[in-house]
Amino acid sequence: MDTPRSDHRIGSEDYIGRMNLEGGRGVFQGNRPKIDFVFGKARPFLRPGMKVAEFGLGEGYLVRKLHDAGMSVTGLDLSGYLVERLGERTAAEGRTIRFIQADIADPGGYPLGELDAVFCLDILEHVDEEAYRQALENIHAALRDGGILVGTVPNQENLVRSMVCCPSCGHEFHRIGHRQSFDRAKLLGTLEGKFTVRKLGLVQPWTPVDLALRLKKAILYPFRRYAPGDTFYFVASRR
Repeated sequence: MDTPRSDHRIGSEDYIGRMNLEGGRGVFQGNRPKIDFVFGKARPFLRPGMKVAEFGLGEGYLVRKLHDAGMSVTGLDLSGYLVERLGERTAAEGRTIRFIQADIADPGGYPLGELDAVFCLDILEHVDEEAYRQALENIHAALRDGGILVGTVPNQENLVRSMVCCPSCGHEFHRIGHRQSFDRAKLLGTLEGKFTVRKLGLVQPWTPVDLALRLKKAILYPFRRYAPGDTFYFVASRR
């Protein structure tokens, strides 16, 4: 299948949704080792029968993984296209997963106080500061007492380096839609008001690509524990 071309008649969220499912390049399948790594870090906090949600569905790998581990799963995404298609595909696979089109910064999109865990992998950098803080409020309200938030964010990303310009309209934008940059201090500072951080570290799935990146960072940043290009994972419980 041909890779979808940019189409100004559809929202960017649906374009990214199409790329997730129909890109034909295996781009998002490359995230599977990262997802497996983070799932392993969160696994001690999870049990069969828990009510869990993922915000930002990608190709649907994590919601399937959570379902197959015996949990009651809700998948939320801004893309109506992605929600519809993943609902059809998982139902055809015999999986019972609830899908909802929702904005992470919209309080009306969440089941209040019902969830045992919320996953936001590579999502929080896609919203601006105001929406990020509102998203944390929403997630806090959606979790039961002691429920966990599991997330990943890139470390010290230089947003300017990834800015591109649309040749059709001249609009400048980040090539994969990132709106803000994180570092360890910012991540901890914004989480610790409403959450207790249980785990925080670097995503290191031990793939050939990951090992090559680590070697490059060791050469470029020999004395830095956390370097630009790293990805943080965290597991935080609701206070």
